[in-house]
Amino acid sequence: MGYTAFDFHENTEKARSKNTSQRNSVRGVFLLAMSTQQDTEFDLGPEISFTKFPKLITLGEEHYYLVNGKKGYLLLSTICPHQGARVSDEGKAFMCRDHGWRFEHTQGECVNGPRSRMFSFPVTVQDGHLIADLA
Repeated sequence: MGYTAFDFHENTEKARSKNTSQRNSVRGVFLLAMSTQQDTEFDLGPEISFTKFPKLITLGEEHYYLVNGKKGYLLLSTICPHQGARVSDEGKAFMCRDHGWRFEHTQGECVNGPRSRMFSFPVTVQDGHLIADLA
């Protein structure tokens, strides 16, 4: 059974509402549960609801860009692969404002620096829904 984005958010919110030791315990259990292949799948919603790309997607406390490129759908992490800063959508490309690296919108490949790319996760279409696999 995969999780939906709502399930992930709901579990994160429940974990936040507990005291610190309980929160760490709950998060540990949740992360352990996510370590199996099927538990890393998230239903992003009906494919037809996504009409503009890139689309910012939030799963729990993490942010991703949903893109539709040459190889189909991907979720690209908003964390820069260089030093872990946030990558933002600057219109024609994604950009890390900390050091100026730019990444193209379809595969997250760096266009002005070393051979690098944003961290990506495959997204498939199943029964008309986009399913992200964060394994």
